[in-house]
Amino acid sequence: MKKLLGILGALGLTTSTAATVVSCTPAQADIDLSVNHAIGNDIDKTNAKNTGDDASKHYGFTNFFTLGDSLSDQNGITTLIKNKLSISIEMGGEYKNGFSNGPTTAALINNKLNFNDEEFSAANIAQKDAPISKGEEKVWGKNYSVGGATAMTQSGVSAAFINDSRIDLQAQALIQQQVVGANDLVMLEIGGNDLFAMIDNMNNPSKQVTIMNEALANIQKAVYTLLNNGVKNIVFLTPPDLTIVPRYVNAGEEILNFVDKIGHEFNKKIIAILDEANKANDNNIYIYDLFTEFKTVIEKFKVVSENKVVDKEFASSNAFDLSKIDISDIQNFKLEATKLEENSDKNIEDFFFIDQVHPTKAGHEFFSEIFFKALQEHYDFKEVK
Repeated sequence: MKKLLGILGALGLTTSTAATVVSCTPAQADIDLSVNHAIGNDIDKTNAKNTGDDASKHYGFTNFFTLGDSLSDQNGITTLIKNKLSISIEMGGEYKNGFSNGPTTAALINNKLNFNDEEFSAANIAQKDAPISKGEEKVWGKNYSVGGATAMTQSGVSAAFINDSRIDLQAQALIQQQVVGANDLVMLEIGGNDLFAMIDNMNNPSKQVTIMNEALANIQKAVYTLLNNGVKNIVFLTPPDLTIVPRYVNAGEEILNFVDKIGHEFNKKIIAILDEANKANDNNIYIYDLFTEFKTVIEKFKVVSENKVVDKEFASSNAFDLSKIDISDIQNFKLEATKLEENSDKNIEDFFFIDQVHPTKAGHEFFSEIFFKALQEHYDFKEVK
């Protein structure tokens, strides 16, 4: 039972219910921006595997890894639960291998860079044995993203496994399991679930400060873990602007004002950490400010055709109301999204959001085109042979 409650608690992380009375956004404590070259130097790398490939086949990159949450997750949450608790949870309904109906942006970028699909499978710090055959040895997957992952430390029963996906531990797992090279590319996106937690505590300024400050500290730790272990190419996507996701877009002025303020504050301080790290590390971090760019992405998707929908979700999800799950039938439990009746005659390809917060396959595909062009321009991609 405890295992079950832990799973449900973690999967319901993004189910925060907005309060009716909104507090003022508190001034957060100052961030310690000092450079720390010692972070990550004590990680045991004796079992790390070299999965690098010929850079000429991949626009100048020898490998591609991803750290993050549900926006990059491809079987990440289900793999972590199985590795940590030996319990199998399936994604079902409109969900396919993650919180979307198709490949997420990270998987699409992996494909665009011409890297192997099988090797871009889920991995985590709880996965003790490498599961993928590569030549004569076993290697770990390259996607460390987990749905529900945060930068902060989570509490409650779910902490028994979900904290193994905390962003600094994802970075640690990557360094433990992979031999990294100077021409590898690491994509890192995190912070959306931390924002949900802050919004859930909008009437508790002290808790907001605690969440934000720990999240910032662990984002900093994750970044320096990578940099101090030889990663030279990090692309960091800041969390999206939550005022325009279906969950909040029509929530009312008071709530939207809070979501906007806390989002701007968090984004500004994340960028301050990354800017300082760049000064000490030859600008090895490409900062993609998704928080600022997200409205433009949504507007561009909206005008593709008159059928495009950006302010409503296509499906309902049991991830947002886990209280109705039949515990006696847990063996048949699926985390699933179900097409809304009002959308019975509509095409999911016209929707940007599959549920209240996650993009559809079409949404991921649309953004991946924009993001890939940004990567091409920033890294001046070499011609593929």
